[in-house]
Amino acid sequence: MPKQDRHGVPWAVCAGNPFPIPVRPRHTTDQTDRKRPPGSESRPNAVQEGKLPMSTLRNPRSKRKVERTKSQRWQVDPIKRRLVEDHAQALLERRFRHKGWKVADTRRGNPFGAVATKGKKTRYLEAKGTERDGASILVTPREVRYARAHLGECMIGIVSGIRFQPDGAVDRSSGTLATHNWDPDDGVLKPVGYTWAPPIGA
Repeated sequence: MPKQDRHGVPWAVCAGNPFPIPVRPRHTTDQTDRKRPPGSESRPNAVQEGKLPMSTLRNPRSKRKVERTKSQRWQVDPIKRRLVEDHAQALLERRFRHKGWKVADTRRGNPFGAVATKGKKTRYLEAKGTERDGASILVTPREVRYARAHLGECMIGIVSGIRFQPDGAVDRSSGTLATHNWDPDDGVLKPVGYTWAPPIGA
């Protein structure tokens, strides 16, 4: 039978070690063990070993509700991206022509897609197309700067819900056009990226 210290805790002396080592019986249950909920004995070890994320203990992924955004996403396929842009541009130009405006396509080299004129009035048009619901759209810093410098003269058209046919062509009957006065500061404008240049001479 192992020796006990003055507190009644069993101890043993290992070879070469003059100090007693407390020995706790395997069946002993301390206060912490009594408070641990049933079935949770293996979870702390799994978390400590990196096998189970901490979020799983509080929120199992199977029960987590993920709210998907409906804003415009960057189309990685350049062919599809161009088809979506062209379809949105065509719908916006057609809308203004039906209202009696003369429209010229000016996408090349300009921060706007078209110029519409009617008498002495001039409007700079920018079209944005998306396969989603168009809750928000992607704009460039150059487009923002130009719109701020020409407040009251810029219009933006958002064409949402654009679909593709099985052969990869755009469904010309798809898309819902909504036009807005293009004022970057009337709404929510969020920066979504950065550019970086190395130091001069590096």
